[in-house]
Amino acid sequence: NLLLSVSLVTHGLRVVIPPPLSWDDRGGIPIQLPAVFEGTLLWLQVAGLVFAFAAWVANGLTPSGPLRVVPSPNPGTIPTVGVLKDQSSGASLIGFLFFVSVFPVVKDSYTKAQLGVDDVPNVSDAYRASGLHTQTQLAFARFASKDKKKGEETEPTQSPRAWRLLQVLLWTNRTLILSIMVSTAFGAVSFYVPWFLLWLIISSIERSEANNEPKSIAIRQNIVYAVALAVNQIVSAWVVNHAWAMATTLLKGRFRSQLSVLLLNKSLRRKDTTAIKDKQGEEAESDNKKTDDDEPGDDSPAQFGTKSKVITLQTVDIQRVEEFSMHLFVMIGCPTEVVVGGILAYHILGISVVFGLLTSLLTAPIVYLITSRIEKVQERLMAARDRRSSAMNESFQAIRMIKFSSWERRVIERIMKARRSELQHQRSQYLLDACAEFFFFLSPMLVIVTAFTCYTVVFNQKLTPSKAFTALTVLQELRWSLTQLPDTLSSAIQSWTSLKRIASYLDCPEVAVPDSIDLTSELALAADGEIQLQNATIGWPVVFASQISQPSSVAQVFRLRDISVQFAPKQLNLICGKLGSGKTLLLQGLLGEADLLAGSLKCPRSIPDAIKQSDDPRIYARGDWISPMLTAYVPQSAFLTNASLRDNILFGLPLIRERYDTVLEACGLLPDLAMFEDGDEVEIGEGGIGLSGGQKARVGLARAVYSRAQTLLLDDVLSAVDAHTASHIHKHLLQGALLKDRTVLLVSHQVQLVAPSAAVVVVLDNGVLMYQGEGSDFLQSKHYRGLLDSKEETEAKIEGDGDPTSDATGIEKELGSDIANGNANSKDDAPAKSAPRKLVEDEGRNIGAIGLKTWKRYLQMGGGFKLLFVLVAIIIPSMWTLFSSWWLRAFSADAKNGKDGGKHTIAYWMAGYSAVVVMECVFHFIKWLAAYSASLHASRIIFETALNAVFRAPMRFHDSVPRGRLLNRFTNDQEQIDSTLASNFVILIDQSLSVIFAVVAVSVGGGPFFLIVVIVISPLYYWTAKVFANAARDLRRLQQTAKSPVVQTFADVVNGVSVVRAFGASATTLSLFFKQTDNSLRYDFLGRLCARWLNVIYAAATAVLYFFATVLIMISGADSSLAAFALSFLLNIGHTLLFAVISYSENETKGVAIERLVEYADQQSEAAAIVEPRPPKFWPQAGEVEFKDLRVRYAPELPDVLKGVSFKVAGGS
Repeated sequence: NLLLSVSLVTHGLRVVIPPPLSWDDRGGIPIQLPAVFEGTLLWLQVAGLVFAFAAWVANGLTPSGPLRVVPSPNPGTIPTVGVLKDQSSGASLIGFLFFVSVFPVVKDSYTKAQLGVDDVPNVSDAYRASGLHTQTQLAFARFASKDKKKGEETEPTQSPRAWRLLQVLLWTNRTLILSIMVSTAFGAVSFYVPWFLLWLIISSIERSEANNEPKSIAIRQNIVYAVALAVNQIVSAWVVNHAWAMATTLLKGRFRSQLSVLLLNKSLRRKDTTAIKDKQGEEAESDNKKTDDDEPGDDSPAQFGTKSKVITLQTVDIQRVEEFSMHLFVMIGCPTEVVVGGILAYHILGISVVFGLLTSLLTAPIVYLITSRIEKVQERLMAARDRRSSAMNESFQAIRMIKFSSWERRVIERIMKARRSELQHQRSQYLLDACAEFFFFLSPMLVIVTAFTCYTVVFNQKLTPSKAFTALTVLQELRWSLTQLPDTLSSAIQSWTSLKRIASYLDCPEVAVPDSIDLTSELALAADGEIQLQNATIGWPVVFASQISQPSSVAQVFRLRDISVQFAPKQLNLICGKLGSGKTLLLQGLLGEADLLAGSLKCPRSIPDAIKQSDDPRIYARGDWISPMLTAYVPQSAFLTNASLRDNILFGLPLIRERYDTVLEACGLLPDLAMFEDGDEVEIGEGGIGLSGGQKARVGLARAVYSRAQTLLLDDVLSAVDAHTASHIHKHLLQGALLKDRTVLLVSHQVQLVAPSAAVVVVLDNGVLMYQGEGSDFLQSKHYRGLLDSKEETEAKIEGDGDPTSDATGIEKELGSDIANGNANSKDDAPAKSAPRKLVEDEGRNIGAIGLKTWKRYLQMGGGFKLLFVLVAIIIPSMWTLFSSWWLRAFSADAKNGKDGGKHTIAYWMAGYSAVVVMECVFHFIKWLAAYSASLHASRIIFETALNAVFRAPMRFHDSVPRGRLLNRFTNDQEQIDSTLASNFVILIDQSLSVIFAVVAVSVGGGPFFLIVVIVISPLYYWTAKVFANAARDLRRLQQTAKSPVVQTFADVVNGVSVVRAFGASATTLSLFFKQTDNSLRYDFLGRLCARWLNVIYAAATAVLYFFATVLIMISGADSSLAAFALSFLLNIGHTLLFAVISYSENETKGVAIERLVEYADQQSEAAAIVEPRPPKFWPQAGEVEFKDLRVRYAPELPDVLKGVSFKVAGGS
């Protein structure tokens, strides 16, 4: 503002001071003013310009938003992050225009060993998950309202299909998409400006040669073109990079965020049919005899019958749909380029271009057949990946049982069977891709050859260098456009396939979610909490058509029939019966998780934001802790997350120490905490893998007891604990103060223990109500005696109070008492409590570049020395391109003498050129086949090696590594290795060789001075590429690490959705997912913006290179053909060098996937399953089991759990 004020003052003085030559008003005679006025005026003009420019620079460099610091919600775990208002436009104007705002992060990546979490700013508000989800829901409501007005919608709650989902995505991002379209179209036009200037430059040299003019005339004229070439390079790079940033960063990130949250939100509402399907999954898979071809990708909701298939939507399908943003860039840019390039080519070669373009129709049917086949293969490949992911998820869930039963080899073979099917489809797709590449390359080459033939042979025109090389470069640019359109169409088909799968999942039936209500309102407090059923028929959720038409499974046909029950409010109610009688189904029906087919039921159900409303310790002080509106549920298999034992009990609620300690004591957890070094802060691992079965059950029970729910549904929680612990829970919990005035529905087989204290006992048998009445009456009934006689009831009457602490040592009792009181260590003699040991460590990140060891391992897996053939197959096409251009140079130089006046005839030159380009197409086909073959070989070995290592790893490894992390590496990382790494390698070598050959070609035309220019400017290229590669690699590692919590949270919801809904934790889970999604996106955003920064820097350096190289070619005395040859390579050197650097960075980032899987492949392994020499064949004879001084610990750094145990079990006893 100060600079602008000074500039304004200088311009004001300029108006006040008269000009040097003024006219006298009285006589019209000119008056000469003193010289001092002339000097002052000149300086004022200069000062005004200087201050105005300085003001513009200062304004451009001024940040548009302050640095905001967001305090950590959990100090020590979640760091405080300095958050710019925006990663790009929130900085200065110049920083936004030229992506300078990313430079601080790039600099940190260069000066530090590695980037940290605190070094990366967060995404702006416009791209955060919570706001995007709100926009998406409003868009769905908007279109639903329109459909309702048109009378097209019959079910207002039905989720949309693929077209509606696509419509919502486009509508919510319409401004961004429109900006991408406009800037992409402008950038597409600017692509052809260099070729137009090439035509002008070479035409100027040709005119000079034809008229025998001095070279200086053409040089002076071409200097202007050289300046225009440099300016266009900068402007074009700026426009295109902003379009690319909007498409591949902003729009792509918004798509990912929107779809991820949509899937999670749907999972929180969807009927949990996966639990039913998973129970049948093993038998169904073993009996399934269909081939892969019989099981195409299905877009109906029936395909999501297992949890693993649902998780695949998050890990694979979203990644494919978000690629649509890149397709949008190509679909707008390519047609624009075809129109502009076609006009320019027509202006050069006339009607010959039309005949050339018509030949592209010859390959169109073949390309269409290939792309159609690719779509089918892609669907089968996705289905195969689903089966493999499903098998891996199930195996990781049951890893403890697998290892204890020594089933590793069988399970590995089962997974590898699915993997071999997946690789077979991947091989088919690679073969089709290679064929597509051949025809995509052949089609534009046919256009060029046909156009040149028509122009020279048919129309008898001279193919001068200006026309030949300009037409060649224009048609080559058209080749990219014509090639990318079918390629993009193929990729778009894959995106559409995944979008249909996501939309089908969003169409799955939902449970009826209660409307949110203020839990402190009079209406909530006045709820009676009554539970009753009237003539209710309840069945498991039915989604699949086969469940209706083929009711062969018990789970499919079983239902509770005509149940009428009135449970006693605020008292203990017992539900019992034989195995499979429908007890769990009854609880599921009360929760709304099962289908009410007839009759009616009444039961309180927690609102989705119950936990969120309860995050206030003052509620307990007011005495409003127990709410009649809320329900808690404990399933047979406890749902536990990868957190501390305390956090699993609190489940998002505030810690009320007095209540918490009472709950621990009543649930019999104090002796267990006494044995944990970190007490209740011990990490229990994913799914509570660090706990025993009884401990898991009691933690789940403690969560329900601690909750605010007045209604507790407990599904057989006593079956996993021993008799004494069950008696303790019955006495201190079920009959204690914690459950007073709370309605408890307990499913249990221990009727002898529980029935006497139950107000109401309900007996079920095969889905039919056999008895309901008071507990005292039940003890005298035949149903009680029938249950005692049943084989399922084996427990004996437990005498005494069964206090579980009675079996603990005196030290453990004392320690348990201390923990209950919150003072495990005395203040006087105990050291300060150290931070609790983490069972699950944070996912590690390597430092620096991808190690040579990693690349060496990958290359060895790809075939070792056999890869030399692949390298030769990649080098030959690049060299052949140089040869074909040199052939065209000789052809155009000879054409200056007329049709047959040169060294060779036109027919000779055209036949030779046709043969050269056909051989180039063949070499490209061989190149892709060789690369894809090596990639498949490496993918197979790296997966199999890592899989074997993980299953042979010690159990401690699986205790400390969450399943979501394993799935992330074996799905996302493995898919990158399978699908993209081969093409990245080929592109890197291709572009690197192209840079070398381009420098050679330009040096031939510009002389050795061009090499001096290259040497001078190379340090800028090198330094920029190095810091960019460092930043991209570190950000990629951060992004991969940040993805795991997203996958883990989604998997937790899919696995435990009934518990999440029952406790009213949907809102808090969604909020957590918002933060995790934003955290994952910020690394991806900044990594892609760094690539745009690299583009702009390279564009500026390349502009300088263009200018000096053009001038050097002009003054070197090269003829028009040699100048055209050199300039055609020069104008490609900028893009080629940039793509080489980006390909290198992409290989570094994709190499992170190899690095992460190789890390698992190198895991410490257990002893071999079979050790030589084997025992004699007749061993064992007696079957004795003997332990001698056995000492066992859970991990090397932990204390012994078994301390010198010795005993012997006689054979046959």
